[in-house]
Amino acid sequence: MNKYIEIKKALDQKYFIINKNKIKNITDKCDYDSLFQRKREKMIIIHQALKQCHKCDLYKSRTQPVTGAGNVDANALFIGEAPGANEDIKGLPFVGRAGELLTKYLNEIDLSRKDIFITNIIKCRPPGNRDPNDEEIESCFPYLKEQIKIIDPKVIVTLGRHSLATLLNRNVKITKERGIFIDYNERLLLPMLHPAAVLRNNGLDKYMREDFITLREALKNEH
Repeated sequence: MNKYIEIKKALDQKYFIINKNKIKNITDKCDYDSLFQRKREKMIIIHQALKQCHKCDLYKSRTQPVTGAGNVDANALFIGEAPGANEDIKGLPFVGRAGELLTKYLNEIDLSRKDIFITNIIKCRPPGNRDPNDEEIESCFPYLKEQIKIIDPKVIVTLGRHSLATLLNRNVKITKERGIFIDYNERLLLPMLHPAAVLRNNGLDKYMREDFITLREALKNEH
């Protein structure tokens, strides 16, 4: 199929959103529309590449890759670990109970899923929801690096220990490092707990609320 037909098809599926209320020093509407259309098309090209990716063995067991979803020009990029069973079926990130909780936290700081972009370190579900191995992370990480480059977020939010450890390339203690900004390639990186951890232990809810308030204040300061 022609590449541009594939792009149009993916656009119609509304994986990737352009927020036309956000203008970065662009006075000409044609330039503005062109810039954001290019961002979305670049993300869709990544999606098409992932559909054909055989860099690791996860393609053998996946239903489909989960590239990510949301606003391709978001100020906040959320990064989880890997798709789960629901995500593997639907092709979208954070659509299960953890995703519902994430949406709730976003709404509490006057954001929606359309205001952010969300993806994972790994784009294909590991069998049985096991932790991704080093080979899988190494194979998939270049896709994430390209997504960061395309979106150009002000704040990167890591959800859980694995995504933080991958970005920092070191061992981490998420309960000690959560809620504290880290400089990451001249961007703010805000580690948070994974929503699934809150589902297992509701006592962690207060920490998630605190960290989302921290995120809200950081985004306000970027405007």
